[in-house]
Amino acid sequence: MLGGSYSCFLEDISQTGAKVFCQADISKGETGILQCKEIDVLCKIVRAEGGQFGLIFEEQVSAEAIQEIRQQNDIYRQNHVREERVFARRWATGKYS
Repeated sequence: MLGGSYSCFLEDISQTGAKVFCQADISKGETGILQCKEIDVLCKIVRAEGGQFGLIFEEQVSAEAIQEIRQQNDIYRQNHVREERVFARRWATGKYS
C-alpha cells in the first residue's frame, strides 16, 4: 500500500482482482501494488472486513500468470494437508520420531 508494505495471504485471484488476508490497518478506497510471483499490479481496496480485503486491479493480469499462481497454491495446499495428516497420525499413535 502507499502507506507501507505488508505480507498477505492470497486467497482468491482472477484477472481483475483478488481476495487477500492481512493483519494491517488498511481501509476501503486505499490504493497500492500487489506483488506476487510475476504479478506486479496497481490495485484498489474495494472491501475491508476484519483482515479480509477485496482488491480490484487497475489493469488486467495475464491468464498465464493467474494459472501459475493457482497451480503453486494448489501444490502448497496439498503439501500442507499431507503434513497435517502425518502429524495427526503421529500424535494419535504417540510416534513423534
